[in-house]
Amino acid sequence: MRIGILSDIHGNIDALNAVLKHAEKLKVETFFILGDLVGYYLDPEKVIQRIRTLSNTTTIQGNHERFLIQVLNGTKDIHELNNKYGEGHQLALQKLNAGELDWLAELPIEKNMMFDGLSIKLCHGAPGHPDMYLYPDTKKEIMIELFNEEHDFIFVGHSHYPFIIPRNNCVLINVGSVGMSKDVGGLASWGLLDTSNRTFIPHRTPYNTDRLANAITNSENLNSDYLVSLLTRNRYDK
Repeated sequence: MRIGILSDIHGNIDALNAVLKHAEKLKVETFFILGDLVGYYLDPEKVIQRIRTLSNTTTIQGNHERFLIQVLNGTKDIHELNNKYGEGHQLALQKLNAGELDWLAELPIEKNMMFDGLSIKLCHGAPGHPDMYLYPDTKKEIMIELFNEEHDFIFVGHSHYPFIIPRNNCVLINVGSVGMSKDVGGLASWGLLDTSNRTFIPHRTPYNTDRLANAITNSENLNSDYLVSLLTRNRYDK
């Protein structure tokens, strides 16, 4: 089974469409989506609708989905989110219908899967700590505590920085971010797991950022300068 592992799309439909075309070329058969479909960028409804058209896909919840739920149940102020992240969540609340919001609210926080004899754990943040950020420079002793050798692979996202750490019979993999890569902008970060030979291949899919950058600039988003800057961060060709 060839499985595409995607995380942190964040309303970036251009990046998602590019990844899905790349995945089709690589003969990906199914997808695991590690949360944060919404927040930051401008097309959350298109992202969710596209994900829900994919067959045999497993999706879990990210912290930005939980932010929407908290706004809806009155435990978080939308203005607080706007000031910190820009208007991405407000857009999601305006654009998503009741069925789509219910679908997001019902997603699991973590998921254990079995494919071809492999035990696979899906998380958004760290295992057992859904809001914990794991970076390539996270202290070794913290990483070690998170390994569970009942699983062959543990996949996470959340930090938008990809890495791969093996320990004994378990591999902890952060697949990075499709829609908001923070180490190198404009390259959607994701990965392909081939369960037949236990191989994981990280991928970077380029996409045209011009439409999105122009749309953000013209949107008067409170976070527009930051969001545009991420699209070309650390690019030698920009």
